[in-house]
Amino acid sequence: EYDEAQAKQFDALSFLLPDGTLFVAFMGTDTSLAGWKEDFNMSFLSAVPAQARAAAYAADMAALCPDMPLRIGGHSKGGNLALYAALHAPADVQDRLACAVSFDGPGLPSETLERLLTPVLAARTRVLLPEGSLIGILFSQPPQVRTIACKWMGPMQHYPYFWQVEDGGFVDSPQTLFSRAAALTMEKWLLHLTLAQREQFTELLFDILQSTQAQTLNDLVRGWFSNTLSIARAILSRVDMPNIRLCAHMLFSFWRALAESAGILLSGSEKP
Repeated sequence: EYDEAQAKQFDALSFLLPDGTLFVAFMGTDTSLAGWKEDFNMSFLSAVPAQARAAAYAADMAALCPDMPLRIGGHSKGGNLALYAALHAPADVQDRLACAVSFDGPGLPSETLERLLTPVLAARTRVLLPEGSLIGILFSQPPQVRTIACKWMGPMQHYPYFWQVEDGGFVDSPQTLFSRAAALTMEKWLLHLTLAQREQFTELLFDILQSTQAQTLNDLVRGWFSNTLSIARAILSRVDMPNIRLCAHMLFSFWRALAESAGILLSGSEKP
């Protein structure tokens, strides 16, 4: 399901597994600008359209198979949708939940976990992150987090194809220093930004990108020369004091967050 006006991108598929369980799987972000804007919207909205749709879809699939235990999972944004769907499922569906698994998906706001994550649900939710995760470190995660060794460094670790497997299972590894630093920096950065500032920056960024008439990231790359000119014109047409102040605050807040996270890591006062 795709809706550019709502900034909505949602994909899901359900499987009847040989062990007699129903597996509801959610896909992550595709290349559409609407999907990427929806990701950014997670930083200031209590629920984005895909999250609400995921909760409804999981409940609908559970109703179609009323006697089957339920598994919910997804990768990247799909992992976030899996956690959201599990926490917002009706009580009778939660009773049937065998597990909800997020593969390097962003977490949820801490207040959402504090309000909805019961001890029973906490025992049934799992998060798997690559050792150098840059996506799953966003927002707050349930307590059961496992860090997996990877064959590649950097952003490519986001793809589970590069996660190390031995004897039919994932290989554990401690979280890298870079990932820990990124997690702390993003946490501090968001704390320095109000919800309104996050929304204003998101609207400004995607207003500029959509001035190219591109629908996807691939469109931006294919027409890189003309799109660069369109983006430059869009930026120049939006140069005013409110936008300058907003971008300056975003940049200053980032460097402040970076310095704070470095201080925490160097002092050894990082929370476990």
